[in-house]
Amino acid sequence: MRTTRTVSILCAILVSVTVAGAASIDGGVMDVEKVEGTGYGERGISQALSEHPDFKAQWFSDLSPETLAKFDAIVLANIYNLGTQPEGWEKTLREYVENGGGLVITHNCPGPKPTELFPEILSGQTHHTGTRIPSFSDHPITFGLSAFTVAFGDHWDFEPGPDGQVVIRCEADEPFTVVGTVGKGRIVRIGSCVGLNGRSEEEVPTGGEARLMTNAVAWAAGTSPWHLSEYGDITVGIRPAEGYVAQPEPLKALVTVSVRKPAIAMPLRIVLYDEAGKEVSSTAVVVQGKKQPGRDIYLRTEAEVELTTRGLTDGAYVLTADGERVMPDEVNVILRGELMEQDRKHTIYARQVFQNATCKFSFNQGYEFYYDRKAKKARFDGEMLDAYMKRIKDTGFDTYDFGPPGYLWNDDNLALLEKVAHSAQKAGVKVWATLVPPSEKEDLRKMPRDEAQEYFYTTVERFARLSLKYPNFVAFTCDDFSHDLGFFTTEMMAEMARRWRSINPKLLFAPLLYLPGINAEFIRTRGPYIDGVVFHYRAESGPPTYIDNYDPKNFDMYADVMRYEFKRVRQIMGDKPLISGLYIWYTRGGWGVHTSDGENPSNEHVVRDAVQKVEISHEFALGTRIYGLGIDHPAYEAMGKLQMQWEKDGDDWGQGDISDPESEIRKYRGALDNPPYFGTLAGRNTSLIHSLWREFALPRIDIGWRLKEGKFDPEKAVSDFFASRSHAPA
Repeated sequence: MRTTRTVSILCAILVSVTVAGAASIDGGVMDVEKVEGTGYGERGISQALSEHPDFKAQWFSDLSPETLAKFDAIVLANIYNLGTQPEGWEKTLREYVENGGGLVITHNCPGPKPTELFPEILSGQTHHTGTRIPSFSDHPITFGLSAFTVAFGDHWDFEPGPDGQVVIRCEADEPFTVVGTVGKGRIVRIGSCVGLNGRSEEEVPTGGEARLMTNAVAWAAGTSPWHLSEYGDITVGIRPAEGYVAQPEPLKALVTVSVRKPAIAMPLRIVLYDEAGKEVSSTAVVVQGKKQPGRDIYLRTEAEVELTTRGLTDGAYVLTADGERVMPDEVNVILRGELMEQDRKHTIYARQVFQNATCKFSFNQGYEFYYDRKAKKARFDGEMLDAYMKRIKDTGFDTYDFGPPGYLWNDDNLALLEKVAHSAQKAGVKVWATLVPPSEKEDLRKMPRDEAQEYFYTTVERFARLSLKYPNFVAFTCDDFSHDLGFFTTEMMAEMARRWRSINPKLLFAPLLYLPGINAEFIRTRGPYIDGVVFHYRAESGPPTYIDNYDPKNFDMYADVMRYEFKRVRQIMGDKPLISGLYIWYTRGGWGVHTSDGENPSNEHVVRDAVQKVEISHEFALGTRIYGLGIDHPAYEAMGKLQMQWEKDGDDWGQGDISDPESEIRKYRGALDNPPYFGTLAGRNTSLIHSLWREFALPRIDIGWRLKEGKFDPEKAVSDFFASRSHAPA
C-alpha cells in the first residue's frame, strides 16, 4: 500500500539510507536590527539552524575580531544596512575569511558590499524574477539537492570572479549560487532571500532552500555536508523535468543519486499514481556510476526516465521512487494537456477582446463620482459618473479600469463596480477592475496566508458573476504582480483561474508586470492561468549599459529603448496578448523622458512624451492602459485623436515587426577609434564613470559588446588615451 505524504510541486524526493555521523558547527547569524541596521530573512535562517541537531546557532550584531572568532561560519542574510559597526569592519571581515572563517551571503545584500570585499569570488549581480532552481554541479553543497522553488518571488544571479565557481543555476541558466575560497576560508553566495516567504514575512525555510542553507553553512565552516545527520551513505532524489506536462507528451524525470561510496548501481522503479492512489504509469531504471577521485568530491550520478501519460486526464498526480531499502517519498506533478488546449482557445478569444483596447485607469480628477473632496467624505454621484464615462468615450478611449477606494474589494466597492459597469454600458465603454497584491496593501499582508488567498478566490468569483450581468465588464488585472510571485504561486493561480472561469470563462485576466518579471519561466509555468499581460514600461533594461552616452532627456533614444524592450517582450509572450502600460506625467527613472532641468514637466512635454509612447505601443501591443492624470488633460486629447484616426484608417494595434530587437539600439554604438576610450572601461552607471565623463567629456560605451566582438583592446585604449594627451605617457 502506498503511504501518502504531500510535498509541494517541484520539490525533490529525498531518500536516505544509513545514518551518518553527526557534525557540530558553531554558526553565527547577524542581527543588524540591534545596531539600527536592516536585513531580511535572518530570523527564519537562525531558527532553521537552531532546530538542526548539527548546528549551534547564535546571534551576533558587530563585525569585530572578538565576535567573529566565536564562529566556524557566519550568515549575512540580505543585509541592506549594517547599522553601527566598528571602524575597519571591512578589513576585519576579510581577515576572518582569510584566516579560515566561513561566510554565507544571501540575496542582494548590498550593505556589506560583497563584490567589493571579495572581487575574486564575485564580480557582479543581476536581479531575476523567477522561482525555479533546477541545475546543480558536482560540489559538496549540492549534496542531496534536486530542483526546488524559492519561497520569495525573485532571486539574484551572479557573475563569478576569477576564483568563483558556479555550482547552481536558475531556470534561465544563470548563476544562482557561487562559491570560492579566500585564503583558508570559504564563501557561499546564494541568490534567494532564504528565510523570507512570498509575502515578505520572516519564515523558516523548507525543502530545497533549507537543505541548501544547511549545506552552505556546513561547507563554509569546513565540514562536508554529507556528514550532516540528515544524510545517509546514499541519498536519492527524483524530479520531473517540468512540474507540468501536457499529455500525451511523456512525463520526463531525472533520478539523482548522491553517494559517499566508490560506486553505485541502484535499481529503482519510478511510479506515477493518480489522486485515488491507483498506479497509472511506471518504468524501471538502474542508476549507476563511479566516484571521482578527490578528497571533497562525492559521486553524484543521474539517470533520465520517461513515463507515458497517454490516456490520462488533467489533474494532480504523484511521482514516487521505489527500490530496495528505499522508503518512498513523493512529488506532485500536474497533467494539463486539456488545459493547454483550452488555453489556445482562450488566447484566440482574448486577442479579439483586447485588440485596439484603449484603457483609462482611474485617476478621476474632475469626475470624482464616489468622493467629495470639499466635504472629505464618501458619496456617490451618478450624474457625474455618467458624464465621466461619456467623456472617456468622446475622448477616443473605449475602456475604463476601476481601482476602488482603499483598493480592497469589499461589499461597498463591489457595489460601486456594478454602478460603474452599468454607467459604462450606457456609454459604450468596456470595464476592467484592478486588484492589488499583498506587497501593496498592509491589510492583506496582515491576513493569514490562507485567508489572503481566499480573499482573492472570492473576489474573482464575484467579478465573474458581475461580468455575467454586465458583458461590458471584460477583464481584471492585478497591480505589481511580478513583485508577488512568491504569493501568487502557480497552484494559487490555477485555483483562481478555476474559480472565475467555472462561472464565466469569457472574463479575462491580464496581470501587470514589469520587464524583469516577463520571462520564459513565467509564461511557461503561469501562462495557462492568464489571458494576457499589461507590460508597464519603465526602461528597465539598463539603457546606459548598452547605449553609448545614453541621455534620458533624449526623446529619440528613449523611443528606441522602448521599441527594443517591446520587441523583446513580444518575442517572449508569443501569441499571448500584450497590453502596454504607460505612465503619463511621471518621468522619474525610466517612466518617461526626463525634462531638461529635472523639474516637473510642462504640459507640452507631457503631451509629447505621451504621444510618442502611444505611437510605439500601437506598433507592438494589442492595446494600452494609461496610468496618471485626469481625462481632461491635453495628453488624453492628443492620444485620443491618434486612436480615432487609427480606427478611421483601419490601422490595428500590434502590427509592427518584432524581429531583431537589437536593431533599435545598434545604431548608437559609435566607432572605437575616435576618440580613444580609456575613461569608460565599464558600461555601468558608477560615480567613477560619471566623474570621468564630466571631467574629460569622454563618451560612455558598452565595453561588454566590444569585447565579445573582439573589437576592443583595453591596453591599446589606455595607450591611445595617454598618447593623445602627452608625448611621454607614464
